[in-house]
Amino acid sequence: MTSAATTDDTMTLHHAALYVSDLEKTRDFYTGVLGMKEIARPVDFTFPGAYVKRGGAEVHVVVEIEPDRTAQLRQKWSEEELRIGYVVHFALRVDSLDPYRRSLAERDLQPVGGLASEPTTLSRSTSSTLMGTSSSSCASTMRRPRTDVAPSSP
Repeated sequence: MTSAATTDDTMTLHHAALYVSDLEKTRDFYTGVLGMKEIARPVDFTFPGAYVKRGGAEVHVVVEIEPDRTAQLRQKWSEEELRIGYVVHFALRVDSLDPYRRSLAERDLQPVGGLASEPTTLSRSTSSTLMGTSSSSCASTMRRPRTDVAPSSP
């Protein structure tokens, strides 16, 4: 049986939504480090948050209203899981990581995890992951395009 859902190749990801504990740090990361622009949110969204966009990438940030809720939801990833990228994440493709690395260094942010030759996950501290898991205070992953990716397992 064929349906429109199986033949429509025009689908793209509209946005990723992240649950965060600190709106200002999150806003600074996405606008200051990644150069995204803050865009308007629907007027009927009365909960705290922000939307940012750059090119076709859009991130919707929802701020916790129950203190420490983000910390309660945060996954406890092992160093090995962080190292190999075996964590919940989303990815942003960029031409070069160099300008982002410079921007991170200006903010005293250090890479955590990723392959030794290719840092992929970034963090301000162990309690405030900036790139990596989706339940942390900010989340995303940047990687260089790879040509050695193995096929997905069923």
